[in-house]
Amino acid sequence: MDTLAKFLPLSVFPIVMKKIMLLACLLAGKVALSQSASKAEPGFAYAVQKTAVISRPTVTVLPGSSQNRAELMLKGFREGSVTVSILNQDDKLLKQEERFLINGEEQLSTMYLLPKGVYYLQVAQNDIKVKQKLLVH
Repeated sequence: MDTLAKFLPLSVFPIVMKKIMLLACLLAGKVALSQSASKAEPGFAYAVQKTAVISRPTVTVLPGSSQNRAELMLKGFREGSVTVSILNQDDKLLKQEERFLINGEEQLSTMYLLPKGVYYLQVAQNDIKVKQKLLVH
C-alpha cells in the first residue's frame, strides 16, 4: 500500500483504497452488487448492498425428529431451490427431493421410511453442499 501512496495524490488515495477494498470483498464473496441501490458512487455501475455478508451455510437436525421424519433448520443459504438428499454410510443416494427457500434461514420437514441406523442428510444449492448426520431410532 505504501508503494501505491507514492504514485497517487493524497486527495485520490482514499477513493482508490475504497475501490480496492470493495474489489477484494467482491472476490472473497463478502458483498453482493445491486443495480437498484439508491446510493451509487460516481464511476461505479453498481452500488454495494450494506447487508450482503454471506455466511457459511449450516444444516441442523432439530430435536423432536422421529423415526420417519426429520426437522431441519437451514441457515446461510440463498433464496431459491435446494436439493435435500438422504445418503447411507457408503454415500449411496436413498432419497432426494427439491425444496424452494423463500429466504436463507428456514425450517424444513422431510419424511422418509428407513430402517434403524446412521444416515446422512445433504442439502445442496448450486456449488454448496452441507452434510449432517441423521440417526434413525
